[in-house]
Amino acid sequence: MANYGKFVTPISVLIIAAGGGLAGAGMPPVIFGSVLGFGILLFFFGFARLVQGKDRKILGQIIRPKAAARSSIVWALLFFNIAPFGIISTEGLQKVLGNIPFPITILFASGFEDVVKQYYAWLPWAFILFHVIWLISFILSGKFPKMINILMNFVIALSLSFWMAFGSQFLLWTFFADKTDLILLSSYHGVSSIMDLLVPLGISAGIIIISLIFLMRMLKNLQISFANLSVKGSKRLISFAFLVVVFIAAIAPLGIGIYVSLQNYNLIAQYVNYIGVVFLGIGIFRAVTTLLNSAKEMGKQIEAEGDKSGKGISFGVTSAIFVLLFFLAWAPIVLPLVDHGENSKSYSIYNPDWNGWSNYRIALEDAGYDVRSVQSSISTIAQLDPTKHVVLVVGGPNIFYNPASEIPFLLTAFNTNFSMMVCDDHGTAESLLMASFIASLGATGNIDSATPLTFFPKGILIDNESYWINPEFPVIRNFADHPISSGVSNVVLGHATGFLGGEILSGFGWTYIGQTSGHYSFIDVNGDNMYNDSVDTYPFPDAIGGILSDQPGVMGLMGEFLDAGIPLGGYAQTVFSIKDIALNAQTPDGNGTFSSRMFCATDATWLNNELTSIAAYDNMKMGLQVVRWLAAGRSPQDTIVVFDEAHIAPDSPKWNSRRTELSSAASFGAVQGYLNWMSTNPILGVVYPLFALQTFRRWIPKEGDKKKLQLKDLEAYERDKARLKFRTSSFFAQKINWYRQHKKYRQALLQLYRRLERKVNRILGDSGDRTLAALMHSIHQEHGNYYSKDIYDRIEKFFEKMFKLKAGKDTIKEEGEFEYLFLEMSWVNNKI
Repeated sequence: MANYGKFVTPISVLIIAAGGGLAGAGMPPVIFGSVLGFGILLFFFGFARLVQGKDRKILGQIIRPKAAARSSIVWALLFFNIAPFGIISTEGLQKVLGNIPFPITILFASGFEDVVKQYYAWLPWAFILFHVIWLISFILSGKFPKMINILMNFVIALSLSFWMAFGSQFLLWTFFADKTDLILLSSYHGVSSIMDLLVPLGISAGIIIISLIFLMRMLKNLQISFANLSVKGSKRLISFAFLVVVFIAAIAPLGIGIYVSLQNYNLIAQYVNYIGVVFLGIGIFRAVTTLLNSAKEMGKQIEAEGDKSGKGISFGVTSAIFVLLFFLAWAPIVLPLVDHGENSKSYSIYNPDWNGWSNYRIALEDAGYDVRSVQSSISTIAQLDPTKHVVLVVGGPNIFYNPASEIPFLLTAFNTNFSMMVCDDHGTAESLLMASFIASLGATGNIDSATPLTFFPKGILIDNESYWINPEFPVIRNFADHPISSGVSNVVLGHATGFLGGEILSGFGWTYIGQTSGHYSFIDVNGDNMYNDSVDTYPFPDAIGGILSDQPGVMGLMGEFLDAGIPLGGYAQTVFSIKDIALNAQTPDGNGTFSSRMFCATDATWLNNELTSIAAYDNMKMGLQVVRWLAAGRSPQDTIVVFDEAHIAPDSPKWNSRRTELSSAASFGAVQGYLNWMSTNPILGVVYPLFALQTFRRWIPKEGDKKKLQLKDLEAYERDKARLKFRTSSFFAQKINWYRQHKKYRQALLQLYRRLERKVNRILGDSGDRTLAALMHSIHQEHGNYYSKDIYDRIEKFFEKMFKLKAGKDTIKEEGEFEYLFLEMSWVNNKI
């Protein structure tokens, strides 16, 4: 193939010059940047091919050391210069205005010295270091080709890992609700339809997928580079350590990608940011398996040199699964030793800071309640003691509930001694209450006994008459006569919301027990701290309002009222409500009774450590009385209070809002949740035990299989002896081993077959028929009935394979198949 670099390189230079001309003519960055970027990309493709001469090897596949070092460096320079390191500082990237986010552009653009100094102080040193490595590698590539190959392949793999991290960040950016600070996506600000985001989604997916493909190729080249590295004596331990460090460093930026992908922002589509994690996980898994294979290759090299002190590393899929199961089995004991089970997320009963609920937990425990927490699905509550009353407390959830596991649990829970306390905090409590409504309606069959429909307007509850510090901390003094509010005179809230419509929509079924002041409270939608009846409204779904508007009489008037939007001010806002679902009702089987109750609050802050510690307010007293009422007359000793910790995302800075929790309890709970769901799901619960039994039966050998295993071990020992002799016999064996390391198994086997082919030619003699049938006929004539039919079939099967390989009609892809055919060749050679 002709060296296309000879004409691609000058063409790319012309395109780059055209891009510079467009920039000088005042064209917008999107135009001149596209031309310039394409020219630069084309230049490095052409130049990388140009410097390699006759050896058409790109991306570090090493034949000629100097040419390979040049091409590797050129590719690495390409990735460095256009790798968008702006992920380190979005604010710094914004300061660059309309420029292309190339590090070299940021570094040399006039007027951006302050930006470099403030946000990218590391960039000049990285740029200088990179080119120093380039120069040193170019000079030393002939003297230390093996080490230079490893270094160059490592640099390219590292650059590709950065690209994958950027692709994950770009994917996350696409689903930001506010894109005004993002140059690359500013034109998509306010877009809420996935169909309108196909272009940036395609770009981000393309970056991730293409980077992953190239990264896998570079990891393979790293493995080849280490396979070519021969070490002896005391240097072996250093080489193993060097191997591990190189692979870990090469994929380290993927950790950044996973970190940013797990940021749980207010997404247009839930969980879509986990798509990036899937691809990054594939890259990490490939790196780990390649690392293990490289270690095994080095172990084989030690074995081939006859060193009995070193053994190859054996680590397969089965071993990995056993290690994973071992880790999961000990995780509940080991992981808490790292973070002591504590966390800093709001409303956690294990958070002792001002925003935690640890004081509330301690007060319940002091009152004699059995307090527990759920770190996975709430369906695990079904495994608790059925003779006790269970109170599920959900405080400030902001992670969506899984209807596949939550609704089936709630369907049965509302027919047992089960109560719920739900405290909203502008999160996902509304979706949970909707699931509760569906489940309780299905469980009771009576809408009057079901959990009421609940809507929480988006906005902050403000009370200008009664508040603490400022109106966003309203003090509730208007309580209905109820056991929950007995002896309670005032409760302070913080940045709460309210039930939609107050008492106007009490027909939904809630009984309200706590409200704000009358005309001086409202829900502020736009954050101006002023009530505006045209802005501070709840936009009810048009479909429902339209249906009601078509109805006659009062229903039609209600439809017109809903079309205008429900006002969120001018009346007392309800913040505490209750519902008796069942009290000593008959169980479905008729063998007993059960009680089920609901309490709902429009704020979760009222029970945090700060507000429950203020002696002037009755927050803690009311919190204890809520649980007492939910227990439906059961004593604390007969009540289990379960806090849902799994659906509270940890707090974080504004730029890192609502990221997924990575604490010890949450990490274990996430895995345990899937296991519990699989084992308790009505459908999977039948299949899961059978699947687990069949899996373990495959791993645990039967008594009758011991002899087979011993025979296999003996055969493996004989193969190892033959393989060792094969690898250390001569210079020819070293050449074959080179083919094997580069996975050119067909060429290696054909080289070995030449020796056997000379014997075949002697058997066939001067006959013009050189077919497989003629060969087998000659072997039959020579050995007659001394060989059984099975031996002849085995010989014929081997030669049939070799004839296809020689004719190019077949190939060998796996090392195991290569070694099997090599051993068969030795056996056939002895037989004929």
